[in-house]
Amino acid sequence: MFKDFIVEKIGREVRFLEQLRYQNVMPVKELLATEEPKDFAYPGFIKPGKASKQMNIGEFWSGRDRYLWIHTEFEAPKEWKGKDVLGYFDFGLTGGGHNSGFESLLFINGEPYQGVDSNHKEAFFKPQTGKKMAFDFRLWSGLEGGGPKKIMDHQIKAAFFCTLEPSVDELYYLLKNMILTVKELKSEDPAQTKLQNILVEGYKFLDFTNPGSSPFIASVEKALEYYRKNLKTAGRQKDVSVSFIGHTHIDLSWLWRYKHTREKGERSFSTVLRLMERYPEYIFLQTQAQIYDSIKEDHPDLYKAIAKRVVEGRWEASGSMWVEADCNIPSGESLVRQILYGKGFFKKEFGVENTFLWLPDVFGYNWALPQILKKSGIDTFITTKISWSEINRMPHDTFKWTGMDGSTVMTHFITTPDTGNAIYYTYNGMILPSTVKGIWETYRDKAMNQDLLFSYGFGDGGGGVTRDMLENIRAVSKLPGLPAAKTERVDTYLKRLHKKISEPANARLLHNWDRELYLEYHRGTYTSQAFTKKMNRKLELVYRDAEILQSLAALKTKKWDDASQALLHEGWKLILKAQFHDIIPGSSIAEVYEDTQKDHATAMEKGNTAFSSALSILTNKDKETLTVINTAGWKRGGLVKLPAEFALGKGKVLAGPKGVLPVQVSSIDGEKAAYTYVPGINPLESASLKIENASPDLPVVKFGRNAKFIIRKNGVDTPFYKIKWNAKGQLTSIWDKQAKRETLSGPGNELQMFEDRPRSSDAWEIEATIDLKRESVDKLVSVKIEESGPLFARVRFVWVYNKSKITQDLIVYTAHKRIDFKTEVDWQERSKLLKASFPVDIRSVNARYEIQYGSLERNATRSTPWDEAQFEVVGHQWADYSEKGFGVALMNDSKYGYDIKEGIMRLSLLKSAEHPDTQADRGLQQFTYSLYVHTDPWYQSDLIPLAWDLNAPLVAAQGKSSIGDLISISGNAALDAIKKSENGKDIIIRLHEMHGGRSKLNIEFNVPVSGWAEANLMEEPIGAFKTSAAIKRELHPFEIVSYRIKL
Repeated sequence: MFKDFIVEKIGREVRFLEQLRYQNVMPVKELLATEEPKDFAYPGFIKPGKASKQMNIGEFWSGRDRYLWIHTEFEAPKEWKGKDVLGYFDFGLTGGGHNSGFESLLFINGEPYQGVDSNHKEAFFKPQTGKKMAFDFRLWSGLEGGGPKKIMDHQIKAAFFCTLEPSVDELYYLLKNMILTVKELKSEDPAQTKLQNILVEGYKFLDFTNPGSSPFIASVEKALEYYRKNLKTAGRQKDVSVSFIGHTHIDLSWLWRYKHTREKGERSFSTVLRLMERYPEYIFLQTQAQIYDSIKEDHPDLYKAIAKRVVEGRWEASGSMWVEADCNIPSGESLVRQILYGKGFFKKEFGVENTFLWLPDVFGYNWALPQILKKSGIDTFITTKISWSEINRMPHDTFKWTGMDGSTVMTHFITTPDTGNAIYYTYNGMILPSTVKGIWETYRDKAMNQDLLFSYGFGDGGGGVTRDMLENIRAVSKLPGLPAAKTERVDTYLKRLHKKISEPANARLLHNWDRELYLEYHRGTYTSQAFTKKMNRKLELVYRDAEILQSLAALKTKKWDDASQALLHEGWKLILKAQFHDIIPGSSIAEVYEDTQKDHATAMEKGNTAFSSALSILTNKDKETLTVINTAGWKRGGLVKLPAEFALGKGKVLAGPKGVLPVQVSSIDGEKAAYTYVPGINPLESASLKIENASPDLPVVKFGRNAKFIIRKNGVDTPFYKIKWNAKGQLTSIWDKQAKRETLSGPGNELQMFEDRPRSSDAWEIEATIDLKRESVDKLVSVKIEESGPLFARVRFVWVYNKSKITQDLIVYTAHKRIDFKTEVDWQERSKLLKASFPVDIRSVNARYEIQYGSLERNATRSTPWDEAQFEVVGHQWADYSEKGFGVALMNDSKYGYDIKEGIMRLSLLKSAEHPDTQADRGLQQFTYSLYVHTDPWYQSDLIPLAWDLNAPLVAAQGKSSIGDLISISGNAALDAIKKSENGKDIIIRLHEMHGGRSKLNIEFNVPVSGWAEANLMEEPIGAFKTSAAIKRELHPFEIVSYRIKL
């Protein structure tokens, strides 16, 4: 019992030792402060001048996003020669994870040196004998960390120079960790008794009579000698080992803007290099190519120093993606580009081949990912985030993850416990005996593997590893009762792990997870910041079409438009940047979305320019002809917007291959325009429409009421449906004429408003209890039949709710069964969630959702805790709910949050979080969602083509073209990309099987090509090039296939 008291007493002395490490302290007496002008262009340097003011220790400073330069000078005494010299600076308060508050960069003699913040107060340096050295700090006040804007208050608490007494420093860290380990180990553990005895016996050597004196230092060295000798023979837990990798997670943008991230990178990376000078065992990992690219641009000298450490093997430049991207919202092709750009950058800049994907903080991982990784040369996936799930715990931490096509990738969860919540795993590990012991205790595959990876360092806002952490690793590696510890590269660790799990005894224990990795948390990120999500989808589609047309133009001319390719490359980098896992999910501050909107606008301009450039090559200047190009992988028709002269009624008609096409003048898009319906166009072919003057032989189609639609007081009959609505504007019936049955089981297209005040993480969350406070938006202001023509009929509904106004056009068509709900919302609500609800008369326990490169079924019941937890799930262009012979699909042009349970289909439309962006989504929002009823199975119906048409309508271009003479594609495959290869001048064609079955793919070249070969997703040929004029291949369910074609 008394030994416990002694341990407490020694703990008190450890706090005393902490200060005794610093000897020969020389306080800073004078500081000069210079305000950084708002228009200052950083990188740069500000010297003190006439505008500088004296600043004293103890003085306060404040601001929001304020930069202040602090200057002082120091000349080391001659007596310090050969000693370890440092400056200690406490200039402000850095928030947890570097997510708010103070950060700074120290310059020595005008050169960037290292970061200084609440976690990095020490700066070691080599003094210049007989010379004064200039110390300049670029202080940043920081931001508030989300929510209402606040002034951040800081204080210049301390600034001094001193020498470090190495023996006292070593003893401080050793005693601190011994005490923590004694407290962490159980009393029945023999290692605890042994360690406690060693702790107490060594303490006897310490002489505190004259702290800091020579006799005191001598007593410290005696104590160290005793501890080294006895700890060496105390025994280690050798059967369990932990490999430490230094890391700083830097969110590309989150509670700060990207311009701040560029600075965080400079500060964090400079600090890494300084610590590497002192600690030869220190190995560091940084994963995002985007940040390296900015460092290269802003700080070429720092970049060269990083590259040198990469060559040494101490700086691991790996992770595989351009940014650590969200894996719910981006398309499959976007995720391929993330890896293509990321791996390409690391290979080009550092000669490194990335073989693992590092995504520790992403809010769920789609079922296409294993195939994407496998075909990108990546054999391992690493994360921690799934441990954050609220209800169900993943049964394994090291397992084989099988994708929806059958591809497998080894997956490993880093199980370091979060010091604030032991249930969560963290990538921002703190080095403590409790976490070193805890990483093993939380690990779920102990029988198979006893070798773990520990990621440590401050993040999410950078900062990274501290000297404390490195000294703690040295200390814990000596202590009994804890796993064996060492520093190691991730790729080295993973090679050993792969070998371990492939051993027969372990392979039998390796679990196979054959479904998506759904995070039971952060479900609101499918909906938050609607405009950003909308622009991302539009850009993905614009760039797809621009690349396809550019490739077809290259096939035609046998040369590439290099200027347009450069535009597409730079535009893609902007798209990929905005797919970072705190930008596109909608969980960042308002300024981030202001910047993203500008980036998206720039990317759109580049994409449109490349599209137009290719179109000018593929079409002639025939003013009497319009060309409509089908870039989809299937035969399609669709509504096409016509040139202005048709809307002006200038007596023109449009002749297609089979005669005059119907034309309808409408204000469906807010301005008067004319539309026609162009029937089926084959994949990668075009339809030519002839503009002719009206004549008796070519009569103008009347634009008035059309017999195909019967308008009633509270309903409309179409060629496919009888639709009725009530006085609240809700649909009471959608009678399907083909199936001769009712679609709805309750009020359809009911706009539902929910109080959205989650327990935490406002923008991130939608909670299971959301229906407790649900209202119906039923204050209908007006209903008006806007038009009824040969192509479509349109009925406008207007509702008001509190401060918001919802205007919605219900649109029905003569050519197909899709019912559109074209919506404009003047959204002024706070802490509200808006959904559209469709109760349907269908009995099924599953619903199917489109995701990247295919679709998957999820349970539509609440039968198990796993089913209950998926009360809000992600889907892309469509979700389908079917029984045999009858089904309903819910489509959209920019939404991702679905909720289909027990006969009710709901789509989340808008979410107005108040944190971190207090004004999220406030203002005008425009989007369309659609309902489609079918009697054929989903894969034999028009579901996918109609959803595609909603998102990527056909476009008419002036002039005549015949792109069908270039290449033709047939088979049950979706065309994902036709693009220029990243290296060389070849064409890449990528498709995927889209129905979950087997099918025959046929690609024929109608112009000469030099050869073709199947390729992986990194565009590397698989096997030899062939010279046949056709590619024939069987596709497996949801298989992605790529080909490389030489012009």
